[in-house]
Amino acid sequence: MCLDFSLEGDRRLNETESRLLPSYQITKLYVDPMVDYPHPLRTEALGFTAAEEVELAPLFARPGAPRMARVMEKLRLPPREALLRMKLRSMPGRPLEHKRQKDVADTFALLATYGRGAPALVDALDDAGVGGKFLKRLGEFTEGDWAAVASATGVPAPQLRTVLGALRRRGPPTAEDRARAEAKISELLGWGERIRSRYAEQKGAWQDTTMAGPWGAFLGGAAAEALGFSKRTGRKWGRKLATSKAPWANSPPELSLRIEVDEWLRSLKSWADTHEVAPRPGDRLSGSGPLQRRYVKILEVQGTVARLGRGISLLQWAKARGVQPIEI
Repeated sequence: MCLDFSLEGDRRLNETESRLLPSYQITKLYVDPMVDYPHPLRTEALGFTAAEEVELAPLFARPGAPRMARVMEKLRLPPREALLRMKLRSMPGRPLEHKRQKDVADTFALLATYGRGAPALVDALDDAGVGGKFLKRLGEFTEGDWAAVASATGVPAPQLRTVLGALRRRGPPTAEDRARAEAKISELLGWGERIRSRYAEQKGAWQDTTMAGPWGAFLGGAAAEALGFSKRTGRKWGRKLATSKAPWANSPPELSLRIEVDEWLRSLKSWADTHEVAPRPGDRLSGSGPLQRRYVKILEVQGTVARLGRGISLLQWAKARGVQPIEI
């Protein structure tokens, strides 16, 4: 079963319009009919045997049925937790490789786009065992499977594992988990602090030797002469230039440390992709979401030094908050 829509405007096309329009101007919507219980006349009514989906049964029960979201006229979708249950139950039994990959991509999308965070959606399932077979099958995924899901979602495999890790409900981290995490955080913090210390030293030396004295006076004098001011004014400008912040962003100290900071950030990302925030009682949002969001904010600022500072702040926050490894 397939419906054709116009690429522009999402307008339903009739059979004549579908034949006349070129294929690149048509969006196809394929529909897989399912039944919420094995009705004895389903094959006779539909002309084929539709698949069963027991998760749909509560949606049609009255009264008190869960509300379905309206997407467009005459089209409604089940609640997100019902869709997630359907994916968790279907994936382990899929005989086709690409179908399993699609189920994993769909599961990731349902978890990653939930406003309250992936762990909150998993809690809404109210069934600790519903994801067991899914996680077991996921553990058998090859690098090729992960690459296919990453290509379909546009999200790197480590981040996919991070979000899907919310399905594995864990208790508080063990003492061994905490010790390993704290050791890695201390290692990354020490590395970052050494870079920042060298930057401060180089910045001070660069400003003292480059902008002070004859070079600062020359710049100030040249600027004053070009603008019609006196040489004396130029010398004042030179002194001010020598004692103020670097007048341009790509200063020699920053450029000299850029490669090392980039390497440090790659190590920080690798660590963030394999750890999540340890849940605490009463947390509204637990899991790895905060680590991911905070790492992304590092890249939102310009400049090597600004990113270095945000990376160090992330590590300090994680050390105080507590993290644990992701097991996917």
